[in-house]
Amino acid sequence: MKKFLAKSFLFAIITIIGFQFIGTFFNLASKKNGEEKINWILSKKDQKYDFAFLGNSRVLTMVDVNYLQNSWGELKGINLGSTGSSFAENYATLYEFYKNKNNIDNLFLQIDEKSLDPQKGFIRSFQEQLFFNFMGDAEIDKIYIDQSGNNKFLLWKYAPFTRYAEFNEPYKNYALSMFLHKKIDYDSTFGSQITGEINSQQKLPKRVIKNWQVSEIGVKYFEKIIKLAEEHNTNIILYTAPYYKKHNNEQPINSIEKYIQNIALKNSFTFLNFRRSKVSEDTQYFNDEEHLNKVGTALFMTEFAPEAERTLR
Repeated sequence: MKKFLAKSFLFAIITIIGFQFIGTFFNLASKKNGEEKINWILSKKDQKYDFAFLGNSRVLTMVDVNYLQNSWGELKGINLGSTGSSFAENYATLYEFYKNKNNIDNLFLQIDEKSLDPQKGFIRSFQEQLFFNFMGDAEIDKIYIDQSGNNKFLLWKYAPFTRYAEFNEPYKNYALSMFLHKKIDYDSTFGSQITGEINSQQKLPKRVIKNWQVSEIGVKYFEKIIKLAEEHNTNIILYTAPYYKKHNNEQPINSIEKYIQNIALKNSFTFLNFRRSKVSEDTQYFNDEEHLNKVGTALFMTEFAPEAERTLR
């Protein structure tokens, strides 16, 4: 019996050490994954930016920072947008970005129904696997508890291997990227990832029409972003990027636009509403009903730049 207990104890110790080793390896792999936008963003330290854009893929793929820098007199800018990111994720990104001693003079925050109603707008309202390396920071931990629940947070914190078991697929990709050295060249585009050629098919992948609402969780993290930016003396400009025209006059959209306008008025923010931009009229400028292609983005930037320049501090 004693031998059995001794062997069981030894097996348990070896297993725990093995899981810790796996955890350390995957943490390292995720940090070195050159395909993950968050890693590129948080590689920036002690930088001063004249302007930055924050939001989901409608920022990542629909803002040409290089064009704006040239248009606005060689100002320094950065695109902090990332795929599938809600305001909770945007807040975590901005928090860590400021923590790296970066300074932003002007922050353009993309706001619409998806960001204000994240449970309907995104597959997951917080992509937990992207911020595992930052667990232990009190503010990041609060987001995990808020988004994932206290029990799951404690499990992930004190039994780290469970993180990788739950998010097995992305971590396999992280590990693979260490050896394949995959990397997206965000440096040359200042964080933008503009894709798609002119759409000659006259058809777009459809988005599901939903009963959009201004949700409590969406407002909570919107307000946290605003407070954080103001604490760092950053000028805040709200804007909505173009959508394809069929989604621009739904009743829920009108209500959400009124909410944004009221928030902007209440806080003396500028709100630039390009939802019904000229490009929203034509399918050839879109990859899908929510995202412009390269040609559409170029046209949008020519419309956006002079209006936005007047808001710069």
